[in-house]
Amino acid sequence: CVHRLVMRGGRMVGRQEYVLEDVEAFDGAVLAQVLQRVYSAEDVPARIFVETEPEDLEVLREWLGGMRGSKPLLHVPQRGEKSDLLSMAQENARLALERKFEPARLNQAVLEGLQSFLGLAHLPHRIECFDISHGQGREVVASCVVFTDGMPDKQAYRRFKMTNEQNDDFANMHEAVFRRFRRLLDEGKDLPELLLIDGGLGQLHAAESALSELGLDQQERAALAKKEELVFRPGSSEPLRIPKSSPVLQLLQRIRDEAHRFAITYHRALRAKRTVQTELTQIPGVGATSARKLLQCFGSVSAVREAPLAELEAKAGRALAAKVDAWRRSAVPSQPEC
Repeated sequence: CVHRLVMRGGRMVGRQEYVLEDVEAFDGAVLAQVLQRVYSAEDVPARIFVETEPEDLEVLREWLGGMRGSKPLLHVPQRGEKSDLLSMAQENARLALERKFEPARLNQAVLEGLQSFLGLAHLPHRIECFDISHGQGREVVASCVVFTDGMPDKQAYRRFKMTNEQNDDFANMHEAVFRRFRRLLDEGKDLPELLLIDGGLGQLHAAESALSELGLDQQERAALAKKEELVFRPGSSEPLRIPKSSPVLQLLQRIRDEAHRFAITYHRALRAKRTVQTELTQIPGVGATSARKLLQCFGSVSAVREAPLAELEAKAGRALAAKVDAWRRSAVPSQPEC
């Protein structure tokens, strides 16, 4: 990190930070690149004080002089006020890096606490959490969210539509876990250090059954029950309690809540699709394919209702437009006779 102090007339009038990626050591070559990037966009001052001499100093001064109109002084102060200002900039840079990496250190501490609390053999760098969502046994879906080093890895999220719609959370959890871990095994991918289940002992047993069928009895797993935020682990019917103020519990809750959000979002999308398509397929002579075509053309059922006949014919064809128009006319309430 480079911290730049801007001085005018002996007073500090500004400061900026530049975080450098993939830099192992800050040397004269790196400093020369930084100065070129900074002063490509900023006014070049008469004097620049730096902690080390830039590479190709005279070439750099020539370039900066072309931007300024005269060559600036580049100097490494050894003592006095300028050296003190340089030390201030260095300290600010150090603090900026600490702020940047503080979340990672905190996450590491929380993961270590989770490992200790659950008695895990390895630090849970990767945690996968499953949740089931459905509406009275319809549009049954499962979610799998992935947290890497305590942070959501959304590109690794997966969702599942259950093959047999049934109002059985245990069976659905078994299917979701089985499908996910079988896929990981088939593709030769690493398994998570911790499998987290949204639910209680029953859901945990369902997940364990799926793992056992795949020969993964050693897979670390746990379940977090919503009501009292109790943690269930294999081999014990007695749940574990984590203090509500504990960052360990807060991490588990955040992962569980994210799995719930991802599952319910998918469930609602499927339910909305079914509702919309069902309404359109009630039109005599309109099937699922024609309903999809109408939705693609107009975006919603209400837009289909309100579209002029000419627009319907242009976008959906005369035959389909005639069916929709007849449906719309039949849906208009008849006017009472005077």
